[in-house]
Amino acid sequence: MLPPEYRNVLVGVIPLLVTTSAGFRGIISDLGKTHILVDLIPTDATYGDEVRKVVDRADLDGWCEQLVDMLLLRSANNPDLKSVKRAFVQAAAATTDPEPFREVLLDGNRLFVDRRELRNTYMRLISPTSESVLLVDGAPQTGKTFSFYLLNHGASRRGFRADLVRVSNTPHLADLVSEMLALTPANVAAPLQGNESAERWAQKLAPIVGRALVADNTPRFIMFDDFPASLPPETLSFIVRFARFVDEAQPRILRLVLVRFPGDLTPEVTDIAAREELHPFTPLDMVEAFMQIVRARGWEVDEATVNTKILEFEAGGQRTLRDRFTFLRSLLQTLAAAANQAAA
Repeated sequence: MLPPEYRNVLVGVIPLLVTTSAGFRGIISDLGKTHILVDLIPTDATYGDEVRKVVDRADLDGWCEQLVDMLLLRSANNPDLKSVKRAFVQAAAATTDPEPFREVLLDGNRLFVDRRELRNTYMRLISPTSESVLLVDGAPQTGKTFSFYLLNHGASRRGFRADLVRVSNTPHLADLVSEMLALTPANVAAPLQGNESAERWAQKLAPIVGRALVADNTPRFIMFDDFPASLPPETLSFIVRFARFVDEAQPRILRLVLVRFPGDLTPEVTDIAAREELHPFTPLDMVEAFMQIVRARGWEVDEATVNTKILEFEAGGQRTLRDRFTFLRSLLQTLAAAANQAAA
């Protein structure tokens, strides 16, 4: 699938090359995709909105490159189109698995090791009939926060947006609500607190924020992470009520991920929420991730060599999660350089 930054380039260049909605729809018709327009495009959508929705759908369904090829027939020398086409070629060469949530080499060459259960859960949550709330737990140094990188990588390639809210940055309710409303393009203002208690105010604000996100009509994951040791009770109440809204919202386009949430959700949510507890990955997990890259790249590196290097590293003393990722990235660069030299 197309990296998000290039998807934005494509959305921006199409109206410059095809100046009318009718002309754009003619291209969609030539691709045999006219049927998607009926349910996808609201009658009051602007041309820019139409282009965005079609491009997102094309990328999700796997025919976005065909759309780019069709546009290149009209404007073969357009630098933006050519850059998007190159991105498709490079993405195809770089991937180690056709399923984005099974990828071990994420955007920016960031390694993501193991987490089979979490990967499978993220894939399941893409379905409109799945759970809407995921609770992630685990001991320190198990990569809970790193899991957002996987979520962002996979979700952006499966038609979803992923937003990270670090609660320690906005522990107070008004700040948290402002940050969440800023996720949508709509100009929605939160009502001021009246005579009600702070917790009642929080319960009132949660569905207002939720409706603004649903009205944006963008399938999205929202991850709440980095909870401070102490959180105002009204902020906890807001998140609990927001979780219930996400669980009940129609259409089912919102997904909520809570990482080590310090509060208690309502029984209606906890009864149906998905749960994942993360554990430290092992040397065997590291070897498997590396061999997935080796096979995808066609490098002539045997598993025994990778295994030996990883075991030697682990024997060097107590290793943190960051130590392991630093080592793995260095080893990846070493093997890539060796492979490039052998091919020269």
